Amino acid sequence: HITDYIDLADQLDGNVDQAISIELERSGKKISFSVVVTDLFNVTPESYLTFGGAIINNLSYQQARHYNRKLEGAYIADPGYIFSRSGIPTGSVILEADGIAIRNLDDLELLISSLSDGKQMNVRYVRYSDPINEVLRSIEVDHKWFMSERCSLSKEDGFWPCRKIEEKNKFPRIQKKQSTKLIDYLDTRKNKISASLVHVNFDLPYPLAGIMEKHYYGTGVVVDNEKGLVIVDRNTVPISMGDVKLTFAGSLQIPARVEYIHPIHNIVLLSYDVDLIGNTPVQSAEFNVEKIDEGDEIWLFGLKSDHQLYTQKTNVSSIDPLMLPPSLSFRDTNIEVINLTNAPDEIVGVLSDENGRIRAMWTSFSYRSRGESYQMNRGINAELISDFIDSFEKEESLRSLELELNYIPLFAARKLGLNDDWISRFESQKETKQRMLVVKNVIAGSPMSNEIKSGDIILTINGSLIGSYRDYEVAIQEKNPRLEIWRDKERIEVSASTSELNGNSIDEAIFWAGAHIHKPHRALNQRGIESKGVYVAFNNYGSPATRYGLSAGLSIIEVDDTPISNLADFKESVRSKKFNDTIKLATLSWNGSKNVITMKLNNRYWPAYEIKKNGYEWNRSVIE
Repeated sequence: HITDYIDLADQLDGNVDQAISIELERSGKKISFSVVVTDLFNVTPESYLTFGGAIINNLSYQQARHYNRKLEGAYIADPGYIFSRSGIPTGSVILEADGIAIRNLDDLELLISSLSDGKQMNVRYVRYSDPINEVLRSIEVDHKWFMSERCSLSKEDGFWPCRKIEEKNKFPRIQKKQSTKLIDYLDTRKNKISASLVHVNFDLPYPLAGIMEKHYYGTGVVVDNEKGLVIVDRNTVPISMGDVKLTFAGSLQIPARVEYIHPIHNIVLLSYDVDLIGNTPVQSAEFNVEKIDEGDEIWLFGLKSDHQLYTQKTNVSSIDPLMLPPSLSFRDTNIEVINLTNAPDEIVGVLSDENGRIRAMWTSFSYRSRGESYQMNRGINAELISDFIDSFEKEESLRSLELELNYIPLFAARKLGLNDDWISRFESQKETKQRMLVVKNVIAGSPMSNEIKSGDIILTINGSLIGSYRDYEVAIQEKNPRLEIWRDKERIEVSASTSELNGNSIDEAIFWAGAHIHKPHRALNQRGIESKGVYVAFNNYGSPATRYGLSAGLSIIEVDDTPISNLADFKESVRSKKFNDTIKLATLSWNGSKNVITMKLNNRYWPAYEIKKNGYEWNRSVIE
């Protein structure tokens, strides 16, 4: 007779893998039956598989009870990069892949090893929130960004040694050439604009450069259909490391490449292979670079989430300086943006005139405030976009004085001591808004950091009065412009030296002890942090980096008392470190505070590797 849990447990534990007879009472009737006692060790996962950044194990007995399903399938403990791209959540159970039943990890490993990088695989699964109804999604097999391994418990020492899952069939990624048709609208303006719009998807495998989100989408504009060039905003493609996809007419999707990321403004240039879209009637956008004024009538065009064309007739409500809070990720500066009347929050695209010529890009700006991420939509005028494209095609370098500027009204300039003669000169300009440019911040480490001070008023560059952000940006596109500034109630002449900026963004990263490490990015300098050592962009939960306090936002400036100047120095300094070795790191925080961290390494579970850009390709290699 069983009267408590202890007796029940003793009976079960004493008859593992054997049949026992059970007698119970149900609705006043005695029922007898026989059941085999299962060994819980045999139905507890002792192995896991890493694939595309995901972690997968056999469905456990406990989870099977929650799902009310039999003990079959592969449980997604962490969707990682590969499954989150397709919206497959944590806690999903894979039942089938490419029509093959997945009963356990062995079935899934066999299938993964047979698929080459970039191959599409259809996955059928159930979710924890709805374990009855199955869902079918397509994923893209990834062997590029992450290593595929099978790790199993060793009962001898309690470790989980891993073995690499080898690709049995390695084939280069080949994109099939296809064509599609565009929708024929009655409105000729719609036809003209829609032929230039593409839907852009960007997937980021690793959090880097202050960017935490992994998946982005937006609307791009074809600016050269012969060369395959597309403009999009930096809230859609924040950095160059990642996978870019372009979708034409909601029907044809092809890969794209990041050509150039504007280091100052919210624009990115992408490229695609024009042969891949066959005879698809894509057209280059036509720009209208005439000045936009408040009150102008304008048409907003964009693509909705279902890839359908959105259009709205509206007006320019205002043109204002963009003011975003300080951040450790990209932040646009020195730009005036366009505001619209009753513009939708979820649509980005272009602003056109009545003839379908683009007067501005309607873009999404990302920013952080009080630890939260936000975004807002504003317009960037066509003149800036057009000049950027011309400079890229002519291979002209982009130069900057690395100053962050603000507008101040003329009365405020008078209070700072500016004399009446200069006030009159600015008032007599053909187009005046009764304001001037003042230096808000000098970017740390720039050539002008010791020459220009916050509060300096910009008077002229190369003899021409500077009355706007655009005037300033055009005037400094040479190596040594001559500046006149007003400081402490007197005019000062400065022989300036501009910095040459590039559009490479982050082109190399090291993943060590669970930390994501790369060269310091420009956003740090904007915060006044001088570039030193290497930057920690992220740390993985449970890693040595997390345990010992190597947090995101720190810069590593020394390893075991050896100064670190760049990634090459850091890689050499950690290359010889082994499992359980102790290492001392000198770090620098965003406010200049220096600290020392002592870490114990765990190369067994957190091996070091690097990802580096080579042309358009990204290569992953282990740091031995």
